[in-house]
Amino acid sequence: MRLKDGTHAVFRLVHIDNLAIYLARRALHAPNHSPLDGLLWKETHDVEVQAKRAVKRVVCGPGGTLLDYVPFYFGPRSPMLYRLKTGRVEGYDEGQEPLVTIVAAAEDIAASGARYVFYDGHALAAFSTAYDDIGRLPEVDWATVDSRMWRDTEEDPDRQRRKQAEFLVHRELSWDRVRGLAVCNAAAKRRVDDLLSRYDAAVHRTVAVWTDLYY
Repeated sequence: MRLKDGTHAVFRLVHIDNLAIYLARRALHAPNHSPLDGLLWKETHDVEVQAKRAVKRVVCGPGGTLLDYVPFYFGPRSPMLYRLKTGRVEGYDEGQEPLVTIVAAAEDIAASGARYVFYDGHALAAFSTAYDDIGRLPEVDWATVDSRMWRDTEEDPDRQRRKQAEFLVHRELSWDRVRGLAVCNAAAKRRVDDLLSRYDAAVHRTVAVWTDLYY
Protein backbone atom coordinates (compact mmCIF):
# COMPACT_ATOMS: atom_id res chain seq x y z
CA MET A 1 0.00 0.00 0.00
CA ARG A 2 1.34 3.42 -0.94
CA LEU A 3 0.94 6.60 1.06
CA LYS A 4 -0.02 9.89 -0.58
CA ASP A 5 3.60 10.77 -1.34
CA GLY A 6 4.16 7.45 -3.13
CA THR A 7 6.18 5.77 -0.39
CA HIS A 8 5.32 2.26 0.78
CA ALA A 9 3.40 2.13 4.05
CA VAL A 10 4.46 -0.24 6.80
CA PHE A 11 2.13 -1.05 9.70
CA ARG A 12 2.76 -2.13 13.27
CA LEU A 13 -0.17 -3.17 15.41
CA VAL A 14 0.13 -2.48 19.15
CA HIS A 15 -2.18 -2.47 22.13
CA ILE A 16 -2.89 1.04 23.43
CA ASP A 17 -1.13 0.13 26.71
CA ASN A 18 2.03 -0.65 24.74
CA LEU A 19 1.65 2.54 22.71
CA ALA A 20 2.11 4.37 26.01
CA ILE A 21 5.45 2.59 26.43
CA TYR A 22 6.59 3.70 22.97
CA LEU A 23 5.61 7.27 23.77
CA ALA A 24 7.51 7.21 27.05
CA ARG A 25 10.61 5.77 25.37
CA ARG A 26 10.33 7.93 22.22
CA ALA A 27 11.16 4.79 20.23
CA LEU A 28 10.02 1.33 19.23
CA HIS A 29 12.38 -1.39 20.44
CA ALA A 30 12.90 -4.97 19.30
CA PRO A 31 12.07 -7.61 21.94
CA ASN A 32 15.76 -8.47 22.42
CA HIS A 33 16.69 -4.81 22.87
CA SER A 34 14.00 -3.40 25.13
CA PRO A 35 15.34 -0.97 27.77
CA LEU A 36 15.41 -2.22 31.35
CA ASP A 37 13.25 0.66 32.57
CA GLY A 38 10.57 -1.22 34.46
CA LEU A 39 7.80 -0.53 31.94
CA LEU A 40 5.58 -3.61 31.66
CA TRP A 41 4.67 -4.82 28.17
CA LYS A 42 1.13 -6.16 27.62
CA GLU A 43 1.47 -9.43 25.74
CA THR A 44 -0.71 -9.86 22.64
CA HIS A 45 1.46 -12.31 20.73
CA ASP A 46 1.14 -16.02 20.17
CA VAL A 47 3.69 -17.61 22.53
CA GLU A 48 4.53 -20.42 20.11
CA VAL A 49 5.13 -18.03 17.24
CA GLN A 50 7.37 -15.83 19.37
CA ALA A 51 9.41 -18.87 20.40
CA LYS A 52 10.01 -19.68 16.74
CA ARG A 53 10.94 -16.08 15.96
CA ALA A 54 13.46 -16.17 18.81
CA VAL A 55 15.55 -18.77 16.99
CA LYS A 56 14.91 -17.90 13.33
CA ARG A 57 18.16 -16.49 11.91
CA VAL A 58 18.13 -13.47 9.60
CA VAL A 59 20.43 -14.27 6.69
CA CYS A 60 21.15 -10.78 5.39
CA GLY A 61 21.55 -7.23 6.66
CA PRO A 62 22.61 -7.02 10.33
CA GLY A 63 21.80 -10.70 10.95
CA GLY A 64 20.72 -11.91 14.37
CA THR A 65 17.29 -13.44 14.96
CA LEU A 66 13.83 -12.09 14.24
CA LEU A 67 13.51 -10.88 17.83
CA ASP A 68 16.40 -8.47 17.18
CA TYR A 69 14.01 -6.50 14.95
CA VAL A 70 10.92 -4.32 15.30
CA PRO A 71 8.42 -5.99 12.95
CA PHE A 72 6.02 -4.24 10.59
CA TYR A 73 3.65 -5.63 7.97
CA PHE A 74 3.45 -4.13 4.51
CA GLY A 75 -0.26 -4.81 4.30
CA PRO A 76 -3.43 -4.15 6.32
CA ARG A 77 -5.78 -6.69 7.96
CA SER A 78 -3.17 -9.28 8.78
CA PRO A 79 -4.16 -12.82 9.76
CA MET A 80 -2.73 -12.05 13.22
CA LEU A 81 -5.18 -9.16 13.63
CA TYR A 82 -8.02 -11.53 12.70
CA ARG A 83 -6.89 -13.97 15.39
CA LEU A 84 -6.79 -11.19 17.99
CA LYS A 85 -10.21 -9.90 16.95
CA THR A 86 -11.80 -13.32 17.19
CA GLY A 87 -10.17 -14.33 20.49
CA ARG A 88 -7.88 -16.96 19.02
CA VAL A 89 -4.73 -15.79 20.83
CA GLU A 90 -4.46 -17.31 24.29
CA GLY A 91 -4.67 -14.70 27.02
CA TYR A 92 -6.15 -11.95 24.85
CA ASP A 93 -9.89 -11.23 24.67
CA GLU A 94 -10.26 -7.46 24.10
CA GLY A 95 -11.00 -7.52 20.37
CA GLN A 96 -9.54 -5.05 17.90
CA GLU A 97 -10.72 -1.73 19.38
CA PRO A 98 -7.70 -1.27 21.71
CA LEU A 99 -5.28 -2.15 18.89
CA VAL A 100 -3.56 0.89 17.40
CA THR A 101 -1.84 0.81 14.01
CA ILE A 102 1.46 2.66 13.85
CA VAL A 103 2.05 3.89 10.29
CA ALA A 104 5.50 4.57 8.88
CA ALA A 105 7.09 4.50 5.42
CA ALA A 106 9.70 1.97 4.34
CA GLU A 107 11.62 4.56 2.34
CA ASP A 108 11.72 6.96 5.32
CA ILE A 109 13.19 4.27 7.52
CA ALA A 110 15.81 3.32 4.95
CA ALA A 111 16.77 6.98 4.41
CA SER A 112 17.13 7.55 8.17
CA GLY A 113 20.10 5.22 8.33
CA ALA A 114 18.29 2.61 10.40
CA ARG A 115 19.29 -0.91 9.46
CA TYR A 116 16.48 -3.07 8.13
CA VAL A 117 15.54 -6.30 6.38
CA PHE A 118 12.33 -7.12 4.58
CA TYR A 119 10.75 -10.38 3.48
CA ASP A 120 8.50 -11.13 0.52
CA GLY A 121 6.30 -13.21 2.83
CA HIS A 122 5.98 -14.23 6.46
CA ALA A 123 9.49 -14.20 7.91
CA LEU A 124 9.10 -17.65 9.48
CA ALA A 125 8.12 -19.32 6.21
CA ALA A 126 10.83 -21.39 4.55
CA PHE A 127 9.97 -20.04 1.08
CA SER A 128 10.21 -16.35 2.05
CA THR A 129 13.23 -14.44 0.76
CA ALA A 130 14.96 -11.72 2.79
CA TYR A 131 16.34 -8.48 1.30
CA ASP A 132 18.32 -5.57 2.72
CA ASP A 133 18.07 -3.26 -0.30
CA ILE A 134 15.06 -0.92 -0.50
CA GLY A 135 15.38 -1.07 -4.28
CA ARG A 136 14.14 -4.67 -4.16
CA LEU A 137 10.64 -3.72 -2.93
CA PRO A 138 9.15 -4.79 -6.30
CA GLU A 139 9.90 -8.37 -5.19
CA VAL A 140 6.92 -8.09 -2.80
CA ASP A 141 3.60 -9.30 -4.24
CA TRP A 142 1.77 -6.03 -3.69
CA ALA A 143 -1.53 -7.21 -5.14
CA THR A 144 -1.74 -9.96 -2.52
CA VAL A 145 -0.36 -7.79 0.30
CA ASP A 146 -3.04 -5.17 -0.30
CA SER A 147 -5.87 -7.63 -0.90
CA ARG A 148 -8.68 -8.16 1.60
CA MET A 149 -8.46 -11.90 0.89
CA TRP A 150 -5.58 -13.78 2.48
CA ARG A 151 -6.70 -17.37 2.85
CA ASP A 152 -4.93 -20.00 0.77
CA THR A 153 -6.95 -21.55 -2.02
CA GLU A 154 -6.57 -24.64 -4.15
CA GLU A 155 -5.50 -22.39 -7.02
CA ASP A 156 -3.11 -20.36 -4.83
CA PRO A 157 -1.91 -22.34 -1.77
CA ASP A 158 0.81 -19.75 -0.98
CA ARG A 159 -1.42 -16.70 -0.60
CA GLN A 160 -1.33 -16.37 3.20
CA ARG A 161 2.47 -16.42 3.29
CA ARG A 162 2.77 -13.63 0.71
CA LYS A 163 0.04 -11.56 2.40
CA GLN A 164 2.19 -11.40 5.53
CA ALA A 165 5.27 -9.81 3.93
CA GLU A 166 7.29 -8.11 6.67
CA PHE A 167 9.54 -5.08 7.06
CA LEU A 168 11.90 -5.41 10.03
CA VAL A 169 13.90 -2.64 11.68
CA HIS A 170 17.05 -3.66 13.53
CA ARG A 171 17.15 -3.01 17.29
CA GLU A 172 15.03 0.16 17.46
CA LEU A 173 13.16 2.79 15.49
CA SER A 174 12.99 6.39 16.63
CA TRP A 175 9.49 7.74 17.18
CA ASP A 176 10.45 10.53 14.75
CA ARG A 177 10.01 8.03 11.91
CA VAL A 178 6.33 7.42 12.76
CA ARG A 179 4.02 9.14 10.24
CA GLY A 180 0.73 8.69 12.08
CA LEU A 181 -1.62 6.42 14.01
CA ALA A 182 -4.78 4.64 12.91
CA VAL A 183 -7.64 3.06 14.84
CA CYS A 184 -10.81 1.15 14.00
CA ASN A 185 -13.50 3.54 15.32
CA ALA A 186 -14.26 6.87 16.99
CA ALA A 187 -14.16 5.44 20.53
CA ALA A 188 -10.64 4.14 19.95
CA LYS A 189 -9.60 7.51 18.53
CA ARG A 190 -10.78 9.26 21.68
CA ARG A 191 -8.72 6.90 23.82
CA VAL A 192 -5.58 7.45 21.75
CA ASP A 193 -6.04 11.23 21.57
CA ASP A 194 -6.42 11.28 25.35
CA LEU A 195 -3.24 9.24 25.75
CA LEU A 196 -1.27 11.55 23.45
CA SER A 197 -2.46 14.59 25.39
CA ARG A 198 -0.50 13.36 28.41
CA TYR A 199 2.79 13.71 26.53
CA ASP A 200 4.61 16.68 25.07
CA ALA A 201 3.87 17.85 21.54
CA ALA A 202 7.03 16.27 20.10
CA VAL A 203 5.41 12.82 20.13
CA HIS A 204 1.93 13.86 19.04
CA ARG A 205 0.74 12.32 15.78
CA THR A 206 -2.48 12.55 13.82
CA VAL A 207 -4.89 9.77 14.78
CA ALA A 208 -7.16 8.63 11.94
CA VAL A 209 -10.13 6.29 11.97
CA TRP A 210 -8.97 4.06 9.13
CA THR A 211 -11.45 1.22 8.94
CA ASP A 212 -9.80 -0.37 5.90
CA LEU A 213 -6.95 -1.47 8.14
CA TYR A 214 -9.33 -3.47 10.36
CA TYR A 215 -11.90 -6.25 10.10
